[in-house]
Amino acid sequence: MSDRHAGSHLNALFDRRIDASRAVTSLYVGAAADLSLITAFLMAIFRADAETGDIVLCVDGTRAGVVGRARFEAITGASDSVDRGIEIGAGDGATLPGAPTTFTLMRLTCSGCAQVAFRVSGDEPPPDCPEGHGPMADAA
Repeated sequence: MSDRHAGSHLNALFDRRIDASRAVTSLYVGAAADLSLITAFLMAIFRADAETGDIVLCVDGTRAGVVGRARFEAITGASDSVDRGIEIGAGDGATLPGAPTTFTLMRLTCSGCAQVAFRVSGDEPPPDCPEGHGPMADAA
């Protein structure tokens, strides 16, 4: 796996103090997603909904860690009125310059509980609810 792709550089995003079972929102990405892309996805989710709390990041369907909203906003300045840009990993060669300008996040929900999942690729089957309620469905 290249340094530009998901892997050990994601550790900068995770808040190890947060129990993953508390988070009801997940973001599903592929292993090829780079840190700047994942950060842009997270920023879009947090900016779209002030009620979204901590997010479990799932890489290729496996829970990699929890991104705490408060820590993420502090690192990126996402809660500021002025966007400071993506600073996670800046200068360490782990990120590509700039953030993506276009992408569509699909919002999936569980019909049996409050779990929410976001993903970009529509080519894969929907993830199963982490609470065991079966496949999640498009919220549209």
